[in-house]
Amino acid sequence: MKEASTAVVVAPEVNEAVALTNFNAGFNSEDFHIPRLNCIQKMSEIEGHPGDIVMDRRACIVKPGAKLPITIVSISKSWTEKVPFESEYKPKFARNLDELAELRSQTSYPTIPRADLVLLIPYDPSSGNIDEEEAAELFPFLIGDTAYQLAQITVQSFAYDHTFKIVNSFHLGSPDRGLMDQSWNLSSLLLERGRYSWYVPVLGRSARVQDPEVLKFIKRMVTQ
Repeated sequence: MKEASTAVVVAPEVNEAVALTNFNAGFNSEDFHIPRLNCIQKMSEIEGHPGDIVMDRRACIVKPGAKLPITIVSISKSWTEKVPFESEYKPKFARNLDELAELRSQTSYPTIPRADLVLLIPYDPSSGNIDEEEAAELFPFLIGDTAYQLAQITVQSFAYDHTFKIVNSFHLGSPDRGLMDQSWNLSSLLLERGRYSWYVPVLGRSARVQDPEVLKFIKRMVTQ
């Protein structure tokens, strides 16, 4: 595998900010334990293999080459300062266009969009490396015979392009289809730019029919 790096290859700055409708942004995630998802790189400090999508920094739920069917519960778009990869500076964030205008007036860094996605993820022993005992702990919600967990992933740069932009484009083209009505496949993709390579999470539309019981479960949680 080629040397992995995120320090040299960067996405171009977006100068024109676009305010897009957040999907189910009223979902009150403060009331739930929602572990984070990370896509492991060669230089990551998280245990695992490059390309693994890991939950809670300890359990691989999607191996490279595998696809996991998921449902998107909510999406919130924001903006952040684009700081050098190894900088100790903590970037500031803007949640709306007014905050973005203020941030841009105060920072010397360029700003880029980012998104937080909350996903409902089923336990699938074939897509990751979690045994049944660990799955019983990590996937606490039972819907029918399948265990599920809510998880959050934050994306920006190339990861933003392969997740948020794909989902947003689909729903802009299908405005009558609700966010939760569509099933998606979560996977990882190896990007290569010259001698550099790295993995990004990917969301692709699935032909799988959404489970009505999954919809009932999510609708009990989402603030309308």
